[in-house]
Amino acid sequence: KSAKKLFNSIFKSVSLISSLESKYLASIKNAFSLSNEELSQVLLSGRKTVHNWMNEGALPNKSKAKRILEINDIAQAWMMNGYDYFPEIVRAQTLDGGSILDMLEMQELNKELILFQASNLYFNLAHNHILEDPFA
Repeated sequence: KSAKKLFNSIFKSVSLISSLESKYLASIKNAFSLSNEELSQVLLSGRKTVHNWMNEGALPNKSKAKRILEINDIAQAWMMNGYDYFPEIVRAQTLDGGSILDMLEMQELNKELILFQASNLYFNLAHNHILEDPFA
């Protein structure tokens, strides 16, 4: 009976972790307006692997789980700053000639730099939207 109890406890833990991973992946995808292909590139994983994480209850290994948490942290800051209202920011050219998407696809993530580049793009986009002549 105690083995069954232990199994149920482990099963619930795995189900909870799987559910959290799936929510993190959906949050990342929505925050940055990513396609499935782009999400897999950002996670440095194959499309089928990411699909299995999101839909089949498969769990990522430790290094991939760490990457998901790091990108989710950036995604949360992204949404708190309102950058998700301008999905074009992700693909727009940054000051260094790349894009936010390029930065998210790098092995080493630099949260501060990503958010700095996004703030510059956001300011320019928001400024242009505010100053548009509604009668033109």
